[in-house]
Amino acid sequence: MASSARALSISYYFDFACPWCYLGFSRFHHALKLSRVRGKIAYHPYELYAHNSSHRVEMEKITTHLHLPRVYAQISPLAAREGIIIHQPSIFASSRRALTGFLFAQREKKEKEYLAHVFAAQFERGEDISSLVTLGKIAHELKWDIEKFLNFIQNPRNANEIAIRSENASREGITGVPTYRIGDFPIVGSFPSAELAAVFQQRAAEKEAPAFMDVSLHPTRTRTASRNKRAQKKSKKKS
Repeated sequence: MASSARALSISYYFDFACPWCYLGFSRFHHALKLSRVRGKIAYHPYELYAHNSSHRVEMEKITTHLHLPRVYAQISPLAAREGIIIHQPSIFASSRRALTGFLFAQREKKEKEYLAHVFAAQFERGEDISSLVTLGKIAHELKWDIEKFLNFIQNPRNANEIAIRSENASREGITGVPTYRIGDFPIVGSFPSAELAAVFQQRAAEKEAPAFMDVSLHPTRTRTASRNKRAQKKSKKKS
């Protein structure tokens, strides 16, 4: 299929604490290449777990905390197919500092590069993404002024911006991550690249698409998403 003249506006909501977001990030960009659709991409940080002074995620806050080894055993081969590695972290770090660093990356117009570096640090190398040392090293790799970057992410006003953006996203209907939004059309969950590519092509061609898409295997699904899925099944039975 030839590249569409119409650029799709695609928003991607993510959190560095979510392994499915790393998988989704990789699949998303593979899907764009497969679809040959031009995308106008906007990345949106969405903090899943409340930040605290210890810079650690409270395990009971993780939906699948009782089954994490099984979840990572399931996601690892999927990641390998995308050419990335996802291991269960030994440290469940708060993502607040890393997400605040994303705001700096926006100013530098290196959002995609920053996401790739932080996700790899978290899930491939098992580094502490709340550590100023880890984040400073990423800033160095991206050829930024390290002192300027570290001052930025430690500024309370910048850090609070992450909480504000996450709250605003929730008000707009974002219930979990990863979430893709093509215009007003949401896709919740990490879909295979080929399926995403088909959706991108469909939307670019302005064909009718389903109002909502969801996946059953998603660590941050909410009750709202579950209700939407049940409603879809009932509607199909009636028809």
